[in-house]
Amino acid sequence: MSDPILKIEIADTIATLTMNRPDKRNAMCEELLIALDAFFSAPPKEVRVVILTGTAGHFCSGLDLSEHVHRSAEDNLYHSRHWHAVMEKIQFGGLAVVSAIFGAAIGGGLELASATH
Repeated sequence: MSDPILKIEIADTIATLTMNRPDKRNAMCEELLIALDAFFSAPPKEVRVVILTGTAGHFCSGLDLSEHVHRSAEDNLYHSRHWHAVMEKIQFGGLAVVSAIFGAAIGGGLELASATH
């Protein structure tokens, strides 16, 4: 069994979310976006603070552009809307969210970090 794409560890009221795509410098793919959306749509009741980080020396190298090659222009528009909806949940969802940034924080990775507090 492989590691989850988003590792979630909870200690007391603090959740640590670790983006886990080391081979892609934690680039944001659809699966990772869905995992973040799921967490921030229904966070565990005891969680008050979230630490968002990456693995293998990088925070997030942005969107995984290899996925965009397979999408139509319209599909890319819907993907972008989903991306922004998730960023709004992070920013305005009521939890204090802190980015632990190191290594690559490029493009969409920097946008993700800027949605945190």
